[in-house]
Order: sequence, then structure tokens, then C-alpha cells
Amino acid sequence: MNASEPITQIMTTDIITVSADSKLSEVRQLMADNGIHHMPVMNGRRLLGIISYADILELSFTDFVSDPTIRDEVLDERCTVAELMNSTIITVSDRATIRHAARALSSGRIHSVPVVDGKGHLKGMVTSTDLIRYLLD
Repeated sequence: MNASEPITQIMTTDIITVSADSKLSEVRQLMADNGIHHMPVMNGRRLLGIISYADILELSFTDFVSDPTIRDEVLDERCTVAELMNSTIITVSDRATIRHAARALSSGRIHSVPVVDGKGHLKGMVTSTDLIRYLLD
């Protein structure tokens, strides 16, 4: 393991993104279908925030509403992606090292870090799972 390797060695580049006006039910379904827990919220090429599966679970009423259709309707009526997303984003440069991402993730407050270029355009994501996989290899 070499923590000074470039972040590009472990980042995921095939990123599914959503917009601030996406329905929460659609975001929840995208996450479930693709096995992901964090999604960048974009306005064109501009990163607005991150929405997590945990954010959505807090509003999903799974204990109270068993019908998925009703649950999604309530979810969409209760909140928007723009209201639920975390807009205080910690990012790392696409020129950063794995150590930089590890430092950001070690704060314990976040579990994913967007990787951006010099213009702030999203290039990839690094999650705590990506870092653990790297450490295991």
C-alpha cells in the first residue's frame, strides 16, 4: 500500500448523479438498483451537494408504511432533494493522493468524497469502501 498514490487509482468514475429537482423516490430507487449509498447532486456540471441513502431512510417511514407506492408518495410530498442533500461538501482534487481522501474520510462525518478537477467539475467519487478495498489489496 502506498498512500501517496494518486486518488485516480481508487476513485469510481462511472458516477450516477441526480439533480436538485429529482424526486426522492427516484433517487431511492436508483440507489437500491445500483447498490450505492451516496449520490452527487448536480446542476449541469456544478456539484451542489451529496444525498445519502441514510438521509432518505430517515424520511422513508418503512416501519409505518409497508406499501412501497404509498411510501414513495409520502417521501416525495415530505421533502425535496434540494432540502435533504448536504450542501456542505468536502471534496478532493483529481491531483490529490489517496492519503488526502483518507484524511477527509477519517473525520467520521462523511463516507464519500467527490473528486473534482481544477474547474470544480466532478471527475469521480471515493468512498470509505473504496479505501478499505485498497487497504485490503
